[in-house]
Amino acid sequence: LADVDYQQKVWVRGEPHPGVQHDELDYALHFLFDDTDLAATPEKSIGVFLLNKEEARLVHSVTQALDSLLTQYGVELSDAEYLAKPEWIKVVDSARVALDTLNNAESRPS
Repeated sequence: LADVDYQQKVWVRGEPHPGVQHDELDYALHFLFDDTDLAATPEKSIGVFLLNKEEARLVHSVTQALDSLLTQYGVELSDAEYLAKPEWIKVVDSARVALDTLNNAESRPS
């Protein structure tokens, strides 16, 4: 969700990506909204996927941006159509902040 170039290449144009057979926005949405508690109650994922409340807050901001987009435009658009919406930048920006924080946490000693 944080990489617009990847999204355009893989999700929109369907180009291959090393180590990825197929990917699309729907996979991220299902992971966040259906397969985990990350969208509804990210704090429940502290100790599972997340280290602390700050990470939970950042993931929540990503899911809020996605939820707002889906509420406004529905769930039937193509990946290209979602990515073309002006609100998509909020998704990408919040995902970048969350990813940077998560990546920095991974490099800290435990």
